[in-house]
Amino acid sequence: MIRHRRICSAHILLSTFVLLSAAGNAQEKPELPNDLGQLIERKTELLARYSKLQEAGSADEAIGVLREIINIHRKSVQVAISNQEAADLIEKLRNVYVNDTEFMSDQLFQRGEYAESAALRKELEEFLTPILGEQHRSTVIMHWKAVTADRLAKASRAKQTAYVEALAIEPQATQALADGNLKEATQLYLQLIDAQVAVLGEAHPKVAADLNEYGRALWLQKNYPAAEAVYHRSLKVREASTGRDLQYATTTFNLGRVYQDTNRYEKAEEMYLQTAAIEEPALGSRNPSFLQTLNQLAILYDLMGESEKKAAVQQRVSAADPLATVLAHMPKGTYAAAAVEPVQLPQVAGLQMLPFEVMEAAGREQLGVSPLDIEALVALATLPISDPPINYGFLFRLKDGVTATFPWQVEGASEVVTFGDGLQYLKSSTGNSQLCAVEYEDGVVLVGTEECVRQSLSQPDTGPVGAMLLADREAGQLNGAVDMKLIRGFVQAGLQEMPALPPELEPLRSLPGEIDSMHLRVDLSRGLMLSLTLDATDVAAAEQTVQTLTNALAYGQQAAAAQIAEELAGEQPVDVATRKYVQRVASTFLQQLAPVQAENTVTLSTSLNDSTIVAPIAVALLLPAVQGARDAA
Repeated sequence: MIRHRRICSAHILLSTFVLLSAAGNAQEKPELPNDLGQLIERKTELLARYSKLQEAGSADEAIGVLREIINIHRKSVQVAISNQEAADLIEKLRNVYVNDTEFMSDQLFQRGEYAESAALRKELEEFLTPILGEQHRSTVIMHWKAVTADRLAKASRAKQTAYVEALAIEPQATQALADGNLKEATQLYLQLIDAQVAVLGEAHPKVAADLNEYGRALWLQKNYPAAEAVYHRSLKVREASTGRDLQYATTTFNLGRVYQDTNRYEKAEEMYLQTAAIEEPALGSRNPSFLQTLNQLAILYDLMGESEKKAAVQQRVSAADPLATVLAHMPKGTYAAAAVEPVQLPQVAGLQMLPFEVMEAAGREQLGVSPLDIEALVALATLPISDPPINYGFLFRLKDGVTATFPWQVEGASEVVTFGDGLQYLKSSTGNSQLCAVEYEDGVVLVGTEECVRQSLSQPDTGPVGAMLLADREAGQLNGAVDMKLIRGFVQAGLQEMPALPPELEPLRSLPGEIDSMHLRVDLSRGLMLSLTLDATDVAAAEQTVQTLTNALAYGQQAAAAQIAEELAGEQPVDVATRKYVQRVASTFLQQLAPVQAENTVTLSTSLNDSTIVAPIAVALLLPAVQGARDAA
């Protein structure tokens, strides 16, 4: 997907001391005291007055009070520095001064008082420059905000009006683009850009940003020549205003997509490489945007038939992404796997009450390493599945800087086995365990059956299962994937050997022939959300799968209801009420699990939040309780 503009928060981190210049004190009132306590007391009074004026709708008076508050902020910073107050106090006063002054400048801007707004923004730019540096994002943003207000102040009334009206349509343009109303979005962005250029001039970052969105609307309409021209214009404007920054990289990426879609692969490669060269030092090698650029470059090399370049780029992706790195060592014959990224679990809102401290302590005591030090863990099953009955393995990688002594590293616990072209692994030599292990140069470790380890060493391949796990990683904390095509014959043979099923369930035997792959997603961030997606061989197979699953679920509900009715036989009020309750719970969950078809995919999902998770627990507790009460009676 082509990229939108990047939106970054301008978090102001002030860490050094700087005296305010005399020029920045033009608005300071001479009667302000030189006592910090008195200044803070005065500010508290003014804040209360400002709130009342705001509530009363007295905007003009409120702005006047806000001016006094800003004067106090400015004076407070000067007094604190002069008195050599504590560094943290000075920093807090500076932050308050910057935030409130920017707020006031924005208020003045909205009121059309552009000259005063420009003066305040210029004052902040001069204040931030020696502290953060001229090239810091916060300083740059403040500079261009000051330029915007200054140019508006110097513009004619007609141009000011046109600019304000254009700003009002920007949300409409954004929404139109999001909704796919591309012609409307194109017209709105063109109107917006013309109004901005008339006031701000061509060389302004706001113009460059909206040109990027305008180009995207044209690209989505496959108007490639117009989109290319707009993107080139955006790059020229960006370079003339803020240089080759991340916004510039956003546009080079989008221009690369235009070149790729029009089969100009060498130009597309040039744009993607430019994008990556800007992003990696600014964002880091693990940033999703940078990885997206590399993945797009790999797709391009695949189209170009550049297999070596594609492999090199994919290696960069694997090295930057822990899960991708682990999955790159999966055996080619992997037909099922589940992935989790333990290091991220403490940040999941829904898991805050888990005993992570205990898990860490127990892990270090029993395993020599905390489970939360594992960046990515993948459990997998691979062919062949005849001898032993299942070949399995566990791939994982620890955080950078974390070391551990594994059991197979203990002297005498394992032996080195060499096979193929000098490939080696460790095989357990103690007890009845036949587990083997291998440690790769990129920090990935594999523990599993001997055949699984051999396959990983000789035939590593992320494969369809790994691709599914990577695609689903944002859908939950635990994800599973199965490639049915690899094991269809085994599963069908096993199902045929099963005893006869009730007529309603017999169609389940045909499911392996209708399904190519399965995805299981578990999201614990908001209660418990489960999702199972079945990728059918075609639309007709998906329709048949929906019918088979619907009938099977209905049968399961009826069977469960019959069993409960048998256990709760009787016409006592409690018996009748309990049967009704159980039926209501079963019906609710059946509705949640109803399969939903979209083309050739079928999805079953359910959500257990704080309230719904009580229901199955209540059913489990009620059944023995009611039976116990009946027996007691």
